[in-house]
Amino acid sequence: MSHFACARRSARLLLLASAFLPAAARGAARLSPDQRWVAVPTDAGVALVSVSRGTVRDVLTGAHTPVTDVVWAAKGDRVWGLAGTAVLSWNLADGQLLLDRPGEWFTDLLPAGDPAHLWATGRDGRMRLLDAGSG
Repeated sequence: MSHFACARRSARLLLLASAFLPAAARGAARLSPDQRWVAVPTDAGVALVSVSRGTVRDVLTGAHTPVTDVVWAAKGDRVWGLAGTAVLSWNLADGQLLLDRPGEWFTDLLPAGDPAHLWATGRDGRMRLLDAGSG
């Protein structure tokens, strides 16, 4: 088992997961308002890390210098980053809402036999067939 020492206390913490960033982190990571994503400023841009999976979903690019600080919009649909003297903005709401059930935890979206449908799998073990055009 991998462990790392906690600097403030003598306790040892068990490392449960790690995410591999595309470049060196340059500032404080920020949790999204829905607590599903972490925005990490890096030399390559802003890495969006899934909290549940510990994987990088995307890297928001376009900064000419390393991003050193980030902030989320209150709705979680936009991220702003500070890169040198520039402030950049990335719109994350480029899709459509298919299913809005805050009390449920969905893990995957899968294609269905009909391209007008897709499957959503949940941690409760259920799969739901959705109409992709109903969002």
